[in-house]
Amino acid sequence: MIYLILMGLLSIGIALFAVQNSMSVEINFMFWTFTTSLVLVILGCFVAGILLAGLWILKIKTKNYLRRRKNKEYIAQLENQVKELEEKVGMQRHVDQQKVKVSGRDPEAERIVQEIINANQKKNPR
Repeated sequence: MIYLILMGLLSIGIALFAVQNSMSVEINFMFWTFTTSLVLVILGCFVAGILLAGLWILKIKTKNYLRRRKNKEYIAQLENQVKELEEKVGMQRHVDQQKVKVSGRDPEAERIVQEIINANQKKNPR
């Protein structure tokens, strides 16, 4: 509703501006000379400004869209890598569990014990 009110006020303002500035002006551009209403010159410049701003916004939106699409592809690639690594970890855990069942020893526990032995040797060299 506020948007409609603002658009109505802007339209009334433009109409009043057009009525009050209806004098003719001479426009020189390179080799051409035009005689036209001042309102048409001002409105033409306004429309040209809107078009340029629209093109600039379109450029920015396109750039952001392409960046977002590239990031989504990169995220999908990373998620696939995470899944592959989770599968490898799961398979390695399964292999380790099978080794424990066969040998009766826990490789993780043996690694921890070895680290403790190495730390004690560093603290108390003989």
